[in-house]
Amino acid sequence: LTAVSFGSVCLYVWFTGHQVDLTGRPITFHQIRADRENALSVPEVYDQCRPWVVTLDVRNASAGGGYGTGIVISPDGYIVIDGENVSVIVETADGTAFDGQIVALDRQTDVGILKIPALGMEPAVFGDSAQVIVGETAIALGNPLGRQFAASLTCGILSARERLVTVDNYVMTLLQFDAAVSPGNSGGPLLNSLGQVIGMVNAKVDDDKVEGIGFA
Repeated sequence: LTAVSFGSVCLYVWFTGHQVDLTGRPITFHQIRADRENALSVPEVYDQCRPWVVTLDVRNASAGGGYGTGIVISPDGYIVIDGENVSVIVETADGTAFDGQIVALDRQTDVGILKIPALGMEPAVFGDSAQVIVGETAIALGNPLGRQFAASLTCGILSARERLVTVDNYVMTLLQFDAAVSPGNSGGPLLNSLGQVIGMVNAKVDDDKVEGIGFA
């Protein structure tokens, strides 16, 4: 295994089980620090958070049908979603389907609350989005393109805070991240490395020349 940097003498070679530089001196590699104390691995975040992410089969008042993602927020079946949906079928992590009823809606942020007749659900754990740090882990968990790719996880970093972005004619202050998201991820959680919700995925820059600019 070799790596070369022409700006300085740093040819690393793997030799008889030891890593040395050009002079034969051993090289010390320091462990990368986690972005948060007690941070989980990405697989641990997935295992912890998957039970409270649901699939939505929706009929939207203005845009017809489609799929989305919701976040369970209470054991008795309250779920936060993105969008004004007139008819919603909710499929939980164990495959159980329920008819959902909208009980609250904030039109300016396009965030709604729906209720399903379920008990004993595992609710999400919420973090503090005011405390996020640019460069920390940002994980999106949701249903890109619908049921076929349900419960997909993508991972990146938080790219910026407090971006002023116009979404559906409303100016919103959003978090920017670079984890890949697609239609169907909307409404799903943006997670930190503790498995806490720090945002709800709600937009991306959709342009052939642009990659990795999503918002929550």
